[in-house]
Amino acid sequence: MTGPYEGGEIVAILPVSDLDRAEAWYGRLGFRAIRTFPDYRILASDELQLHLAESDHAPGTSPTAVYLYVSDAAAVHDAWHAAGVQVRQPLRVADHGLLEFAASDPDGNLWRIGAPERPLDATTEPSSGDPADAMAEGPSDAATDADRQTYGFAKIHKILHARMFFPDKDAARRWFLQLTAVTKDWNLVLMKSPEFKQLEERLDGMLAEVLENA
Repeated sequence: MTGPYEGGEIVAILPVSDLDRAEAWYGRLGFRAIRTFPDYRILASDELQLHLAESDHAPGTSPTAVYLYVSDAAAVHDAWHAAGVQVRQPLRVADHGLLEFAASDPDGNLWRIGAPERPLDATTEPSSGDPADAMAEGPSDAATDADRQTYGFAKIHKILHARMFFPDKDAARRWFLQLTAVTKDWNLVLMKSPEFKQLEERLDGMLAEVLENA
């Protein structure tokens, strides 16, 4: 038995204050305009469609949000990071079990992008889930020199040798998956950048939450 929505699809309509600017911004993420109207644009990327509607709201103030399910949230996160998107919430395992991150466009439209765990294929080595391994994963840049690696491994060593308390195994698993995701993000930003300091503070905060005597 099928329902009335079989074969249908939902398309997000995002309010934007400047259609040309919004089209250019989404163009960096792989979307292209397929229909253009005076106050409306239809963009597409692979099988996805996205509609942009001109609005008189101030940039950065839109209350609209979209949740996009994908097969590999980490790959989308890396692509958006490479395109210069400011991530509002780093890649992490949420309480509901999905690996997800959040970002906003210049108009304030919130995107949450999530997936199950990173998929494996015949050419992909399974992740160990070890935060120390995350220090060596991902693209290298000028920040990943010997001093950077020494600093990073010292931080992870301190975390992994702390006395922690978790209410159950599932809580511990979620925490360590999140730790690995945050560590990977930390390893992708320049050491002297504000993002590096923010993510380091996030690591410190995560440890403080689970210390045995906290």
